[in-house]
Amino acid sequence: MENNKIKIFTQFVAGVFGGSILSITGEYLATKGGISCWLFINFIFQTNCYEWQWYFEPIIGVILGITVISKIKIANYSRVAFLLLLGLFVFPLYIIILSWPDEEKIGFLVIFYSILLLYSSISSLFIVGIINWRKFLRGKQKYITGAVVLLIIILGFAFYWYFYRPEQIRKQCERMSQIQKDILGNTYRSCLHSKGLEH
Repeated sequence: MENNKIKIFTQFVAGVFGGSILSITGEYLATKGGISCWLFINFIFQTNCYEWQWYFEPIIGVILGITVISKIKIANYSRVAFLLLLGLFVFPLYIIILSWPDEEKIGFLVIFYSILLLYSSISSLFIVGIINWRKFLRGKQKYITGAVVLLIIILGFAFYWYFYRPEQIRKQCERMSQIQKDILGNTYRSCLHSKGLEH
């Protein structure tokens, strides 16, 4: 059972590694003036290069990383996971060294890589969960229930904060603007600004 957990963890790390490395390489090539997107994907999905990089490259990298690690025979999964984790932090340093004179590009790549790690981690966790869902569910009903309740709370808060609250503020400001018979819309904009919706 312990070996199975290490294997699943190695799949997860391989997915994060694949998604991050493929995307950061593509971004580095794009900043050097090369093309990092696949034209047939742009044609099929009607996307631009930057959309391809942000949406498709990490997921393709995650799938490639998990597939490669799942198909090859490995004797020591913990060592492979350690080496992949090490690679996750060494490779960006190499890219930063290559970009050294340009501080603006370095700052962009650091922010890009941080967001990319998060995105690749979530994608890898999701895909590894789909692959190994039966192993996860054995005896963990209370954890699953807790996770579902937490997810519902988070989604409920997000719905309130990003949809319901702004809509109510807009309605209130609209009423205030109509009461004051605001022709130019200054009252409406200042009301939205005072409530924190517009800058």
